[in-house]
Amino acid sequence: MLLKNERDIFANEMLGMIESNLENYSKAQKYLKTAIKVNPKNYENYLLLGITYFHLKDYTRSEKLFLETIELNKKDYRVFFNLGQLQATIGQTGQSIVNYSKAIKLNDSLPSLYMSRAASFEETKAHQLAIDDYTKTIRLNPKHAIAYFLRGYIYLDIGKKNKACQDLNTARKLGEQIPKSLKSVCKD
Repeated sequence: MLLKNERDIFANEMLGMIESNLENYSKAQKYLKTAIKVNPKNYENYLLLGITYFHLKDYTRSEKLFLETIELNKKDYRVFFNLGQLQATIGQTGQSIVNYSKAIKLNDSLPSLYMSRAASFEETKAHQLAIDDYTKTIRLNPKHAIAYFLRGYIYLDIGKKNKACQDLNTARKLGEQIPKSLKSVCKD
């Protein structure tokens, strides 16, 4: 049941968030749309609604909502991160890098932001920039096995076998599964 009066705005926002967390995106959209009608200045509702459209693969609506979110608040890294995720998904790799960079400028302490930008750098074959972002991820979280694995894989791809093997061995020690084909490369 949708709650439509102003006193119930908080309830609509919370129910929208709960349904989204439960991956009931269509239900979440109903609550969030109502919350936006009642309070069109709350940027977080636009952001969350954009995320629900992203999960339902309606990328056009998702992007529109992320851009509306930016108009309401240019200082929340989450909107730039989510816009970057959307752009990476639809093949706009260059734009995803721009938006991940904006997110990092607003919050440079989250490994996931560097990991996402590194993946986009990898996609464009900007190997050194990807390595740099995986290194930043590792500085923020020295036990980030996937960052070691992916950085090692790039090192291997660019012919730096010793560095690759160091990273792949560290990733394995941290619990990351290493494919047999890569394990055999590091056996000498």
